[in-house]
Amino acid sequence: MNSEMPFTAVAPPVFDGINYQVWAVRMEAYLDANDLWEAVEQVYECQLCQTIQQLHKSKITERRSREHRKQKQLCLQQSHPPFSTE
Repeated sequence: MNSEMPFTAVAPPVFDGINYQVWAVRMEAYLDANDLWEAVEQVYECQLCQTIQQLHKSKITERRSREHRKQKQLCLQQSHPPFSTE
């Protein structure tokens, strides 16, 4: 065995699309054995993520506002057709 490679250098389990429950238990055990499971469980606060979420929310609000204005204009046009000069 190569002295540079750690003893725990075992390939992680690969999910093949079958038996998710078994794979999930094996993956958790693998991550836990390599002191990585904590990274999965821990909730991280990321300033970039919060900024992206805020931008996304403002875009959605802006889009809804535009759609609402368009709907309101269509409604007004249908209830009050333009004057005809006939």
